[in-house]
Amino acid sequence: MIVRPDTSTAGNSVEELGSLLRKGQPRVALDVDGTMANVLDLMLAGYNTKHGTTYTAADHRDWNFKSINSNYEEMMHFYTDAWKNNYRSIKFTGDSAQMRELARHYEVSIVTTRSPDSSGATGGTVENLQNWLKMHGLDSYPLEVCPPDKSKADMGYDIYIDDSPKVAEEVIAKGKLILLIDMPYNRYIRDGDSVVRVKNVQEAMQVLIESAAKERAVSVAKSVSLS
Repeated sequence: MIVRPDTSTAGNSVEELGSLLRKGQPRVALDVDGTMANVLDLMLAGYNTKHGTTYTAADHRDWNFKSINSNYEEMMHFYTDAWKNNYRSIKFTGDSAQMRELARHYEVSIVTTRSPDSSGATGGTVENLQNWLKMHGLDSYPLEVCPPDKSKADMGYDIYIDDSPKVAEEVIAKGKLILLIDMPYNRYIRDGDSVVRVKNVQEAMQVLIESAAKERAVSVAKSVSLS
């Protein structure tokens, strides 16, 4: 069941969707980790096993993992281990049919921030990401890998679906639109003209699909009135 988000405090952000749709087929950057791939549970499982703790996703309240007495570098070790050695267990939180419907109205790409090669904290994970996408029937969508020292906001997309507060800040600075997956670690980001806060990736896609349907209905109505 899709629950519509409360857009009453979202400024002109939802209206901006209509404007983008009237200009053509907007480009959508769909994030992977924390958006449509739940890798966090495996990361926490690795951390809990190592430290004898019992942390859950609800305890992850800041981007750098200080709330679970860890740090970004340590948790990236568990992240990389999950993608390299246990990617089949990473849960897909999206909906394949809904993605196909989204792609009827938008130019959808899967965009992930990680090392594109074997270097760095997230190195060597792209191949298994590709395997994971294929496993879930998502390999027909373009995959773009954004290196950690670059910004997704500079990749030329019109709309971003993401959970990262860092990406949100960069997208807002560029005046682009982000559908921000609501997480404890990104709640300091204020809703506004560039931000629509949503419960999950399915809700984000539904917002976009419904906006496209509404814009199409308006367009059809205008065509009928002119005929």
